[in-house]
Amino acid sequence: MGTTAIYLYGHTHRHTIADLRPNSQPLLLNSGSTGHRNGSWNQLDLDETTLTLTPYRWQEGWQEEKTQTFTFETKAWYHQGLRFKCTGCGKCCTGAGFVWLEEEDVKNISARLELTEDAFYKQYTRQLGFDTSLIEDPVTTDCIFLEDKKFCKIYDARPKQCRTFPWWKGNLENPQAWKEAKERCEGIDHPEAPLISLPEIEKNLE
Repeated sequence: MGTTAIYLYGHTHRHTIADLRPNSQPLLLNSGSTGHRNGSWNQLDLDETTLTLTPYRWQEGWQEEKTQTFTFETKAWYHQGLRFKCTGCGKCCTGAGFVWLEEEDVKNISARLELTEDAFYKQYTRQLGFDTSLIEDPVTTDCIFLEDKKFCKIYDARPKQCRTFPWWKGNLENPQAWKEAKERCEGIDHPEAPLISLPEIEKNLE
């Protein structure tokens, strides 16, 4: 979305409601004018996060006065929270994909398996460029630690990527992305799912 310019002049424009941003939050703007001459008018430039007010006053011609800039916070589309409950179905662990590992993940999983980090790297990971991912089961392509299509063998030491699901940026990009994630995960909007607040979501945001 680019900048939207709003020109307010004439003494009928006392209050203007602008509803031009993607999240449709109303913005109340105060303005006024005593007429085209010997008066004033305001130019308002509005984008997603900023309102710029440029007043003009008649002084043998229209003269621009001091510009003011107001910044407002754009709320996330999910600012009222989202519903999720892990049902333990194991679907998020099935099929081909990547489980990216951070250094802390490697330490935790190695300790859980009672392996040295070098041994863990050799036995359970693959390198893709500068990034490290868990390997997959060579037969099912499921996560190497998924047992009986449902149980995680290292659940208490699972990687951050797993712990923060479904709070991934790709899933939260817009309502459509969340809807698509719901099609793959029965815990999203589950009838028994609690409402997860915005602060809790942001704390887990991957």
